[in-house]
Amino acid sequence: MNQFRRLIVGISSIRGVIGERLQPSLAADFASSFGGYVGKGTVLVARDTRPSGIMLEHAVISGLLAAGCKVVSAGVLPTPSLQLAVKEYGCSGAIAITASQHPAEWNALKFINRDGIYLSDQEMSDLFDVYNQPEDGFVRESGFHALSRNQDLFEEHAKKIWSRIDTAAIRAANLKIAIDCCNGVGAVYTKRFLKNLGVDEIFTFDDDIPNGIFRHSPEMTAENLTALSECVRMNQCDAGFAQDPDGDSLTLLDETGKVYSEQKSILIPCMRVLERTPGNVSASIQITAALEELVQKTGGKVFYTKVGEANIARSILQNKTVLGAEGGSVIWPEVHSCRDSFAAMALTLEKLAYSKLKVSEIMAQMPEYHSAVLTTDCNAQSASEAIRALAQKYERFHPELFDGVRIPMGKVWTLVRKSYSGSALKIYVESAVSKADALGVAETFRSELEKFLGNM
Repeated sequence: MNQFRRLIVGISSIRGVIGERLQPSLAADFASSFGGYVGKGTVLVARDTRPSGIMLEHAVISGLLAAGCKVVSAGVLPTPSLQLAVKEYGCSGAIAITASQHPAEWNALKFINRDGIYLSDQEMSDLFDVYNQPEDGFVRESGFHALSRNQDLFEEHAKKIWSRIDTAAIRAANLKIAIDCCNGVGAVYTKRFLKNLGVDEIFTFDDDIPNGIFRHSPEMTAENLTALSECVRMNQCDAGFAQDPDGDSLTLLDETGKVYSEQKSILIPCMRVLERTPGNVSASIQITAALEELVQKTGGKVFYTKVGEANIARSILQNKTVLGAEGGSVIWPEVHSCRDSFAAMALTLEKLAYSKLKVSEIMAQMPEYHSAVLTTDCNAQSASEAIRALAQKYERFHPELFDGVRIPMGKVWTLVRKSYSGSALKIYVESAVSKADALGVAETFRSELEKFLGNM
């Protein structure tokens, strides 16, 4: 179990550095446990392009076959395509092999249930219970199923989006788009996807046959997207899109090459969904307040959830909302209740085509908020005590406590929650006043937390 202790257990996933925390033997063990957990039915397996994915794919397939599952290997495939396929084909579940925006030396196993959504906290707890049981669930030779492959699952996903978008309007707009998929799954699929949406010209930064060697850090920040920004300007593109390696998150650039934050990148696709189908929205408690203003203008409300796609997806199903949102990610339930950068691109392009406005002009209409994020180190027990102390001190603001503590204070809100590793507290602040105001508030809260922690 020493290997397990060195893993980072996130929402619906386990992840670690290859050869250090995450090894093929451990991947096979978790995969066989997952196979037993889902009842030995059909399980899909897919990965992003990073080199360690092939090794882990073999390990995962071996574990699932050993548990008696029917395994379908989808190869390199966007995670949202995998999630949709689980539901469409009536599978028992799936495992996505991807570390998303983590550096290349990382990888992860992400567990998906029969509804095509990530496992909940309770489901992950149940999976760990199976993992910790004696190894008695392996089948004998007569119980093995042949491995099958399906390399066409993206087509079903793409068609479901294309059928819901006005591709004729996009084609008539003669849009030029630059894309940077970081040599991830988007390098295989995105150019053709955009062509079929009706985009006129597409400029790419990826290898024709992506090898998973990232040309820059996969985290989609302005510092990592300078080449894409320059490409947008030099080629007079209408917009730029940056995808993370597994294709579920998107960062937007306007026609000047300006890179918008993850929080702001979701606003245009969210606006387009609300124009098409006004209604309520499910969103992470960490989401920008600008989204709530957009929702209120259309007569809807926001159902806030804990951070994590699994929580937002369940809120969508429970509350029948028209949209889900998290920083950098849009969930469009008309396609499927999962984060989907392909749906976000399509909705953004449809908005550009219909409005006949530039990205910068549309963004200028959005409510303006400024953000800051700081971190302070601590252990998990101290973090919980500090959060309780903070909630008590700011009780007059009626803080929300279902995922850390979120404190609304007029034109500013603050969220303090544990990091996924449990070894730090993250402080998120958003201000309608200025960037300096957001940073000042974040510094104030960090000082208060350090004082709490120092007195423990």
